[in-house]
Amino acid sequence: MMKKLCYMLLAVLALGCKDSYDLPVNVPATGYLVVDGTINSGLGATFINLSKTVRLVDSFNINYVTNAEVSVEGEDNSKFPIPHSRNGQYINNQLNLNRGAKYRLRIRLDNKEYVSSYLAVKPSPVIDSINFTKTDQGLDIYVDAKGNANTTGYYRWEYEETWEFNSAYAPNLRYSPVPRAEYIDRGQSFDYSKYTCYQSARSTTIEILSTARLTRDTTHYRITTIPRADWKLSVLYSILARQYSISREGFEYLSKMKKNTEQTGSIFDAQPSELKGNITCVTNPAEPVIGFMEVSDMHSKRIFIKNSQVTPWGYLQQCILTSLVNNPDSIRNAGFPSPVTPSETSPVSSAIVRFWTTDITCIDCTLRGTLTKPTFWP
Repeated sequence: MMKKLCYMLLAVLALGCKDSYDLPVNVPATGYLVVDGTINSGLGATFINLSKTVRLVDSFNINYVTNAEVSVEGEDNSKFPIPHSRNGQYINNQLNLNRGAKYRLRIRLDNKEYVSSYLAVKPSPVIDSINFTKTDQGLDIYVDAKGNANTTGYYRWEYEETWEFNSAYAPNLRYSPVPRAEYIDRGQSFDYSKYTCYQSARSTTIEILSTARLTRDTTHYRITTIPRADWKLSVLYSILARQYSISREGFEYLSKMKKNTEQTGSIFDAQPSELKGNITCVTNPAEPVIGFMEVSDMHSKRIFIKNSQVTPWGYLQQCILTSLVNNPDSIRNAGFPSPVTPSETSPVSSAIVRFWTTDITCIDCTLRGTLTKPTFWP
């Protein structure tokens, strides 16, 4: 019973980000395969994410699978490869599936083969809008859609966040070889080359909803919440939401996974429910595989949110300025803190007598993001 409980906790941690506990789980050194994604039968890309379970003490290190051969197979003998992109994500930009056929996922990895069940295409409604509501706790972001007689009444969402942010300061000083603080150029202009950066993140939570018991197949779902004063909304934020229809069986599987992810934190909590997906290891049917595959239309929508739309937001970088005497001994003794701008100059020669310093993370945004502006950015 304990081994079963420990394994289930490990499976939950594989798909959800929770605090870990070091449990005596008897699993292979290579871990079990984790499959996340949906076969997109409509317009747009198909994303399949592969990883392996890890020991609970290593759960902060994601074990991406980058060497698998992934493809979609149809009962009509069609085959569509899904090549690896990066960080265990396999992408095919357009599958062009026959809506009247059934399809399955096939994975070849380390001399083993894994397949999902053959699945019929599920139509999905378009996303009507993405909107947001500011609260005392932060910003709630919602997805709205309306189903019809052809949709399943069970939905899943994934999303990608991207945000622009700035360093706390742009410097106009640097160190000379002596070392002394000196102006970067004769014009005393500030260096903004590492002032503005971009960061992005994929959703890691399970976002699902059922309208099967409602009189109207209408969704108004909170897809994520940005905590108040979070850096994501310090300048400009964007979210791209993807919406899929899923089966009742898939919804029940993901509901159990979501419940375990949110409620199970230790072996003293309620025992996780049994999780059995629709992906099996053909080579070794007894080997557990974590994940539930679906074939669905994918509809996406993106919005941008400016900081000015949520003010007052309260974001504040914890950057302290310290004044330092401009001589080699003072600079060396202080450990070469990053120079920012003069705090005192000579009234006679305009030489820099003292200057402000700060931590390098406060002037170099590349330590928290990338200088490359996304192609979709305004």
